[in-house]
Amino acid sequence: MTNTNNIKNKLNEAVESGNTELIREMLGSYPVDGPELSADKFARRIIKLSKEENKMKMNIKKIIVIAAAAVTVCCVSAGAAVCIKSFGFGEDGKFVRINTNADMSEDEARQIAQASAEDYGAEHDESAVFDDYDNFATVEEAEQAYNMKVVLPERMPDLPLTDITGEEFNLGKDSAEHTLWINYGDPESKAFSLVIEKRDYNDSDISSTLVTDSELKDTYVSAKGCRFYELEEKGDGKTATMMSTDIGCYSCTMGYIGFDDEEIKQITDSFDPEAYKG
Repeated sequence: MTNTNNIKNKLNEAVESGNTELIREMLGSYPVDGPELSADKFARRIIKLSKEENKMKMNIKKIIVIAAAAVTVCCVSAGAAVCIKSFGFGEDGKFVRINTNADMSEDEARQIAQASAEDYGAEHDESAVFDDYDNFATVEEAEQAYNMKVVLPERMPDLPLTDITGEEFNLGKDSAEHTLWINYGDPESKAFSLVIEKRDYNDSDISSTLVTDSELKDTYVSAKGCRFYELEEKGDGKTATMMSTDIGCYSCTMGYIGFDDEEIKQITDSFDPEAYKG
């Protein structure tokens, strides 16, 4: 028991310091039949995040807002017909997206976006909000698990699939958001990512706010008539371009590293939004 306690103490110290190598070592030494570790889930989360730090994911922070307004009908969402409004704003070098089934005006959404952007730098315990990510071997497996549709651009870049991760986020008794990150290639040279979010808002008056470190550069209407937000994010000497759009109950963001403008245009133009309509 003394040895087990020593391992637990060292594990807790490793979690506090963020020492992922020591966390791996301590978890590997911990007896299978030992008492439950309160730090175990958090420790494994740190390891997961350390492995993912080079992924081309937008750095996100969600703030859940419960509003008080009427719901109208315009979009089919998992068993209920709900109107989902989407707003996007560039605020102080950040991009803020708001999705809601409440009767929210653009001015009201902008006020929320401004407050969320200001609050973005404040301390926030993500471990209290997000559960661990799910990992999938294939797109089909992810679609089935989350009951969502994945639409790839017709002109997919010739890059190998590297990983698929997903997350389910509950917003109410019968409401949830599902997100998939599908990554191709190597961010150190050339990489493409597809981030798909599906909103199942079956409770009244649900809103979610997403704040990213991406800067809103422009808007772009594709050859298929789909309106995208053109975003840019810089870090570790790399620049990522993101083309993001909202279609009914879905949001889709295509991320590019190492692509020239013409390649980005061709791939973005080949994305067919009709698959998400209806």
